[in-house]
Amino acid sequence: MMEDAVTKNVEQAGPWADDALFRSGLASYLTQSLGSQVKNYSHAGKGLTVALDAEWGAGKTFFVKRWIEDLRTAEYPVVYFDAWENDVGDEASVALMASIFDDLKSWKARVPLVDGARKRTTELAKRATTKLRKAIAPTATVLAKAVLKKMTGVAFDDVVEAIGDGGASNDVSSLSASDAEDVLDRLFELKLREHVSRKASLKAFRESLVDLLAHIQEHTPARSPMYVFVDELDRCRPPYAMKLLEEIKHIFGVPGVVFVVSTNLAQLQSSARSMYGADFDGAGYLKRLFDREYVLPAPNNLSYARIAIPTESRIRRVTVCSWRPKAVVGDSVDRDWAEIADLFDLDLRSQKQIGYLADEVIHSLSEKHGVHAAWLFFLCVLFFKKRSLLERLRLSALTLEEFKSLLAPIARKSIPIKWVTRPNSYESEERSIDLLDVMFEYYLISQASNQELHRRMNAENMQFPRSLVNLLIGELTDSTETGRVVRDYANLVFGAGFLIAE
Repeated sequence: MMEDAVTKNVEQAGPWADDALFRSGLASYLTQSLGSQVKNYSHAGKGLTVALDAEWGAGKTFFVKRWIEDLRTAEYPVVYFDAWENDVGDEASVALMASIFDDLKSWKARVPLVDGARKRTTELAKRATTKLRKAIAPTATVLAKAVLKKMTGVAFDDVVEAIGDGGASNDVSSLSASDAEDVLDRLFELKLREHVSRKASLKAFRESLVDLLAHIQEHTPARSPMYVFVDELDRCRPPYAMKLLEEIKHIFGVPGVVFVVSTNLAQLQSSARSMYGADFDGAGYLKRLFDREYVLPAPNNLSYARIAIPTESRIRRVTVCSWRPKAVVGDSVDRDWAEIADLFDLDLRSQKQIGYLADEVIHSLSEKHGVHAAWLFFLCVLFFKKRSLLERLRLSALTLEEFKSLLAPIARKSIPIKWVTRPNSYESEERSIDLLDVMFEYYLISQASNQELHRRMNAENMQFPRSLVNLLIGELTDSTETGRVVRDYANLVFGAGFLIAE
């Protein structure tokens, strides 16, 4: 019930006060669960990396940012890393480390000056930085190649190509075969030593990061583990997304650190296939990078209405016409939204699009007579899902059979509108009608002439939904509101849709 939802929303406090989906309990559960799991991984010398999976528009960033506020209040070190915002180069690990150190600066300031504790913090941070640089940006081979080019005028890659082809180009003609082989042998040995050095530097970096966190936790109220949230990864370039995930696992996966990657796993699987081939097992690959995969529960459409139509939306600030039989309880814009979304089985991304379009159109409608939200939402769906039908609704007459036939491919559900009538004080009768019948009645009335509207009002059978004419006739016969009333909704949706459609 919507009344229950409002009550729950009032009861929520702090960062969750505006959470329409009531997920603070989920954040608390994850904090407890991950805190316990990371201890087991730490005993094995590993960090914990988990995926928080949800489709686009499900409120991942909203959820994560409020969870972060909870964690910071509880004195956990927390890092928020917007991967898409940092997708500006190839060194993913550098940007991530910069974000980690940026958060740790605030904890460093809380380390006391006595006994050199703060100085030790600085030393540990510097050591970690140096070891990370050596691990990800080795210089020996680069310098050796530069020396070769300077001394001989020949590029290393040209030597490799010439040896591989069994011949020599003009550029390498000055080098004998034995000289070229000697150069390659020396560089290969150098690369072997460099590989060993990189492994040692990586090990030293991980140890330095663990020592730094332990030192901060010893001298401040900082709790363990440290949480690093990586958001918007599914929006990044595939090479960057894959490299960042691999480096999280292989470089930053240290004891006492939990990485939470909020993303759309289906999109990440597509990124993996774009990198490694269409037949690549993207799902299996990601399972090797994530220790756990959690799915952010999808909201029901009644709850999601608060996100699709946010508080600042104009439709929340205008009068919405109550079209249902009086005995129906809970008439609201949220219920209208939920039933239209259920009718078309809309995903969350589509609901966001339709919410934007409805909010755009609402600015062109008459405030004098109120807004018919269900009819407006219905037409906005047609713009995105079946534009040809919206065009016919604007320009021609349709029978009920044609209307339902054209809608059948996209409106697969029956949404009953139920109410109870009382013929007398002793009897009650439950009635029901399909939502599509109501939408068709809106269509017929909105297309009717003034003469036809009055004829409909005087008809004998005025049971719902035929009684809608009583609700609509005032605005349809108001010449001062031409172009802004219910018969104009289809035209307005059609025009506004092209302005904002992706």
